[in-house]
Amino acid sequence: MTGATWAVLAVTVLIVGGAGAGLWWGAASARAQVEAEAPAVLDGFLSSATSGDAGWADYVSPQFAASAPAIPLFGDAAAAEVIELSVSAQAGPVSYGTSAVAREASPDGEDIAWATVDLTYSFVVDGAPQTATATQLVWLARPFYYGDDQPAEAVDGKTPSRVGPWRVAAIAMATPDQLDGRSIAAETTYTTSKPVTRCKLPQDALVSLAEAARLNGALGGPCINDGGAVAAAEGIDAAELASQLPALNYQSTMPEALGLVGSYDVPAPLAELRIAAGSDEYVFVYAVTGAGGQRTSASDARLIAISKAETR
Repeated sequence: MTGATWAVLAVTVLIVGGAGAGLWWGAASARAQVEAEAPAVLDGFLSSATSGDAGWADYVSPQFAASAPAIPLFGDAAAAEVIELSVSAQAGPVSYGTSAVAREASPDGEDIAWATVDLTYSFVVDGAPQTATATQLVWLARPFYYGDDQPAEAVDGKTPSRVGPWRVAAIAMATPDQLDGRSIAAETTYTTSKPVTRCKLPQDALVSLAEAARLNGALGGPCINDGGAVAAAEGIDAAELASQLPALNYQSTMPEALGLVGSYDVPAPLAELRIAAGSDEYVFVYAVTGAGGQRTSASDARLIAISKAETR
């Protein structure tokens, strides 16, 4: 399949899903048939992506793979080791539809598919085990061909000469109406002594960290774990890193938050920010706080770990 195939379908998936948050990550291997194919692709992707296995790339579109800065759903391998991260996934049934949403799909003519996935994250903060959950919507797509090599959406009433394999094409934040009334998973055991409004997003927290480094020559500020307890990978000198952090403010081009898709009302439980400092790239790991065991719009992000970047 060509890159154009997936360029067409990736746009379709994001429009149909209403997701402004396509995330990360392609390639080949039609290893299942018809109804079994999409669930098998989804299961293979989840198994690899939640364990840090690079085999996830066998189950996704080329565009999705090319944009992945780290292993999807799991993040940077070195950062995961620092916080002793493990991830489990529970996928719901796969649903099917067409990109031409105004019409009813024929039984075998679907070109998009989706499933909700509940994820459970286990990690350690300052020696204390933590767990957090999140619900994501995983989209799949496949190209239809009608007598030539030009990829197309499914055309109602027209028989394709061939159909390409299903591949994961996007990950989005699930909404309540996509869960048939079920609640979005947003539990967390991670809490801090008091909320800090200036730490709402990981990017806010990074600006605060850069300010403290510039003013005090040390990694600190209000947006770090209670008591300044931040795990650092072996070989990281906190004082040296503080001296090398670039000056950041809200007008700066901020690094993208790598991790799950969240929303204002239901922020993702963990996020990673990758930033260059000196001759190295570092990953700053942020956990999102909960009140009463839930992440809400009142939650804030706190720095819990730093590592040198490993996965690209």
